[in-house]
Amino acid sequence: QAHNFPDSRKVLMTSVHSLQSRFDAPKGIIEYTAGDAFMYQVFWEASSPANAQRTLAALAECAKATHRDTPCVPTYLFRISSIDGDLCSVPPRTVGELPAVRDAKRKLAIGVPLVAVRGDLTRRGVDPSLLDLDPSAPLPPALQAQPVMLEFTEIYLDERAFLEHAWSRDYLDSYARVMQAIAAGRPATTVRVGKPTTLIALPNEIACPLADGAAFFPPSASPENGLSSAAAPVLLALDLPTPAPAQLAALMAHLRPHCVACLPFSHPLRPLTTRLLCVFAAVPDASVLAPLAALAPARGECFIAHPAAAGAADMSPESERAMQANLAAAGLPAIVVRPAGGEECVGYVLHSRAGQVRPIEKKDP
Repeated sequence: QAHNFPDSRKVLMTSVHSLQSRFDAPKGIIEYTAGDAFMYQVFWEASSPANAQRTLAALAECAKATHRDTPCVPTYLFRISSIDGDLCSVPPRTVGELPAVRDAKRKLAIGVPLVAVRGDLTRRGVDPSLLDLDPSAPLPPALQAQPVMLEFTEIYLDERAFLEHAWSRDYLDSYARVMQAIAAGRPATTVRVGKPTTLIALPNEIACPLADGAAFFPPSASPENGLSSAAAPVLLALDLPTPAPAQLAALMAHLRPHCVACLPFSHPLRPLTTRLLCVFAAVPDASVLAPLAALAPARGECFIAHPAAAGAADMSPESERAMQANLAAAGLPAIVVRPAGGEECVGYVLHSRAGQVRPIEKKDP
């Protein structure tokens, strides 16, 4: 795929067997293979806020299908990042600076037929008549929009969950719209944390090993430890100066009992930076957050879901106020607190049935 986007393989997999048989297969499976969890974290620059909104609108429909069918996808969250603006490209001002036009010119230079190039631009939502203009001509104002960075966080408890969450007609219909929207932007940067089989591994993905103490759905993730529909789950994303291994291991040991997922990895776009992603079943106490302040995070944001409906915005600000107060008490007042829901953040922080899933031991081959 031209765009290194994690869901692209899922559409290809449906050609192996009848789509209808996949659509008819049982849904809502709550068992997963222990030890096979992995996460895809995607950083993708949308060409404009409007394109970002179109992408998120389509992903919201994908998330509804995933939440309905696949409890073993515990986290499935897509959002416009508030902390990655400095990573975005300078807005194009001339025809020649528009990425889609540059790509089209390169294709023409290597002999791709003009009709094919113009058709590709049309599919990407770009006026093919731009090819006829001088590269130094100013772009129409609508095409000079500031790009925005989107982040996608997808956690799969095993390979089956990854494949099966796309096996519905409404998912695939919505996903086609996602692919159309992302075709107008730059290639995505995809990080995989964990180790699925080669069937799942994507070309050009950046594979990051699990750090010592990192956790995917550890035993502490249970209803007895706050994993319930009454809680407001939280996804916390921090960029840290890369800590020493012993320091990171101590942090993981501290966080692991409190997290549904606790996953550090090397930031693919920021040198000497570790991105830490934590999913909490409920708003964490200041005592849980305090050790993070000692690592002096450069930036961070967190997303709080409504306690009653995964993916819906919390119309009550109580949980947001509690999170802001706990961050301030922990020495992290600059972390941005946002609701998980609305037009800029879609999907769900924690599946509403996450407390029901259970591991099964891997069978010998």
